[in-house]
Amino acid sequence: MTQINDILNNYNMRDAKNIFKTIITSVEPFGSPAWEKVVMSAKTSALVNPTTPHVSTRSMPNVSSSQILDRMSKEMNGFIAYAITHPSPDHSHIFSHLYGAFTSVKPDEITDQTWYPFTDFYFRTKLEILWGTEWRKGEIDPSMDKPVVTPTKVVSPPSPVSPGKPATPTNPKSSKINVDPAKAGMANLLIKEATGGSVTDLGKLISDLDQAKQEVADLKQKQTATPAVPAVITATTSNSKNVEPIPSGKIVRKNAKQVFGVQGATSMLDFDINTWQWDAPNPFVPKLDIHHQFDVEALSATLFGLESNQNIWISGQTGTGKSTHAMQIAARTGQMLRRVNFDSDMARYDLIGKVDIQEGENGSVTFFNEGIVPRTMQTPSILLLDEADAIRGDINYALQSVLEGKPLLLTEDAGRIVVPNEFFRIIATANTQGSGDSTGMYSAGVKVQSRASINRYSVFLDIDYLPPRKELALVKKHVPALSKQGEANLYEFVSQYRKAYKANTISTPISPRNSITMAKIITFYESIGTPVAKATEMAMRMNVIMSADESDKDTIIGIADKVVA
Repeated sequence: MTQINDILNNYNMRDAKNIFKTIITSVEPFGSPAWEKVVMSAKTSALVNPTTPHVSTRSMPNVSSSQILDRMSKEMNGFIAYAITHPSPDHSHIFSHLYGAFTSVKPDEITDQTWYPFTDFYFRTKLEILWGTEWRKGEIDPSMDKPVVTPTKVVSPPSPVSPGKPATPTNPKSSKINVDPAKAGMANLLIKEATGGSVTDLGKLISDLDQAKQEVADLKQKQTATPAVPAVITATTSNSKNVEPIPSGKIVRKNAKQVFGVQGATSMLDFDINTWQWDAPNPFVPKLDIHHQFDVEALSATLFGLESNQNIWISGQTGTGKSTHAMQIAARTGQMLRRVNFDSDMARYDLIGKVDIQEGENGSVTFFNEGIVPRTMQTPSILLLDEADAIRGDINYALQSVLEGKPLLLTEDAGRIVVPNEFFRIIATANTQGSGDSTGMYSAGVKVQSRASINRYSVFLDIDYLPPRKELALVKKHVPALSKQGEANLYEFVSQYRKAYKANTISTPISPRNSITMAKIITFYESIGTPVAKATEMAMRMNVIMSADESDKDTIIGIADKVVA
């Protein structure tokens, strides 16, 4: 048996509702006379499918018992589950209460106040005053009749306690308000009149206030008294189209110098960072490239942003390794990362989600198919916004609350709110710093971003191409069989090419990927007896010249001719 309060506190909204729905329908199946009466009242209610939406109203494509429960608050679901499994004079007519909730509201009254059954606010401030809070401690059996989905739970570490300073328990004193019995009756009448009948007993109001104070104090004490421990990530299984499975894991704090092993990093990496240890391979952790070379200053700045939960904007020319920089940080720390590439075809529903139709046993049903943003922000992941300076204004607007670290409101999913995971982070990569392209090299795709959007980023850094010597050292790690003359030819080509690119003589960039590929081509043809000059010429033509813009080809051919002359 499990207390209802445990389900409310330890499960996210979707999973808690699924548990309560299983219990409710095991006692009162959908299609029963009680449910049919509620459904009929909902179909004609001002609270369902209104012409003007309100916080108390909900939209339902097909009004049904299941959709009514889905749109209700988590606490209302819990109360119904309690009421039908704990029959009593107060709770025996719960379906009559629901019927009355839908039929008693007039359209012109909706904007004046908050109505149940769809909002937690009304439930806590109105209904619990009448029914009390003891129902939360009621025990129910979550395994009744039907299987329950595996819950997604991420337990974050509590605030650490300073060494040697134990937390001070907080035990609030009772309000100690003594009510004169002779005047209590009059006070109750005044309160009832002033609140429209919502509150009728001053003594109970004082008691509820004391209980609320104690609950707040208990939560504060629990938060500060528990010693800091690694965060534990509970494994999830795929239970819908929106939930991808991840293994169990935990956070381990390590020194950044130890994690990245960068030589000569000095004090710029001498601080502790989160690393993630998973019990099984995690498909969302990028593949490790042991040969990747970090710029120490850019690495330090990025780690600072991740540790302090600052949005990071990484700019640089095409092919400098901006996205690779972010992905290899995630690979070494073990943090999950999801990447979204922005282009002209990117729509809001790709990011946020949309309502889809799924065929089921009882016909077609609608469900909300979450986009990559809500899926990612509910997990301890990095969201990599690639080519962020190509984002359209309407897409940027949809990301505003997420960039501010606030919950995401899914208006398409009946106003559901997605709260970001404590370790959710955002990194954007772009060719510019958001103010447009003054060089003309990226004018076809880059858009000027609003200052309001750019101001939501706090850490900015620029990543440049590796110096040719370092780039060739990286190439040799990937292609150790490259001959000395082949290395010399490749070094000369890359050096002259980059000079021409920075001088805007060439508009087609090349990256270390090009250099590694050319090294492989040179090595292959040398191994079958081709002279190194001819092998180099073939590598430059096959990998760079043939793929370059027509306006650049003559210049590139001129550089290549000098290399093999």
